[in-house]
Amino acid sequence: MPQCNLDNESTPVRSREVQSRLAPWYRKHHRRFSFRRRPTPYKIILAELLLRKTRAADADKVFPALLALVPTPSALARADVASLERLVAPIGLPRRAATLVAMGKALVERHRGKVPHTRDELLTLPGIGPYGAGAVMSIGFGVPTPMVDGPMGRVLRRLGGIRENGRAPYYDKRVWTFAERLLPASGVREFQLALLDVGALLCRPKRPLCSACPLENICSYAGYS
Repeated sequence: MPQCNLDNESTPVRSREVQSRLAPWYRKHHRRFSFRRRPTPYKIILAELLLRKTRAADADKVFPALLALVPTPSALARADVASLERLVAPIGLPRRAATLVAMGKALVERHRGKVPHTRDELLTLPGIGPYGAGAVMSIGFGVPTPMVDGPMGRVLRRLGGIRENGRAPYYDKRVWTFAERLLPASGVREFQLALLDVGALLCRPKRPLCSACPLENICSYAGYS
C-alpha cells in the first residue's frame, strides 16, 4: 500500500467544494440532538459546557432538563449550584454546575443577560475556550468562525494533508488556519455541524470509513489509512 503524504499544507481544497459535498450528506445523515433543534446562542453556550469531556449523546440526556430549569441567563445566574450538580451528575464532572452558574452571572452582570456576539467577549466567559467561542459564533449566531476539537481537527488534518506534529489538533495553529480558510460565507451552521458529524461517525482515529465519506475524493488521507 502506498504511503499517505500528509505534509502538503497547500492542498487546494476549496470551501465551496467542501460545502457542496457536505450539505447533501448532512441532510441525510446528521445526528439529532436536542441542543441542535432551533439553536440559539444561549442553547449552544449551555450545550458547550455540558459537552466538555462528555459524549454528545450523554450530554443530550440532561440538556432538556437543564434548559427547562434555567431557560434564560437570568435563571441560570440565580440557580442553586447543588440542584445543578444533581442534574448533571449522571454525565460526570458535577463541578461544571458551578461553572454554569458563574456563566449565568457573567452574562447578567457584564452583558445585560445576553450572550455576547463577538469571539473576544465570549472568550472572557467562564468555561469558554476557542472551540466553544467558535461554536457559539458559528452555530448560535451563524457567523463564520473557526472551531476545532479533537474529531473535527482529525477531519481537517486529513482533508488538508496536515501532518501530525505530536500535539492535539486543537493546539495546532495550522489546523486552525485551515479551518478558517474553509469557512463558507453562508450556511456556516450546517457546515460546522456536518464536519463534526463526519468526525464522529466516519473519520475514526483507526479504520476510518473513507468509502462512506462525502469528502473522500478530495481528502489527502482517504484510501491510505
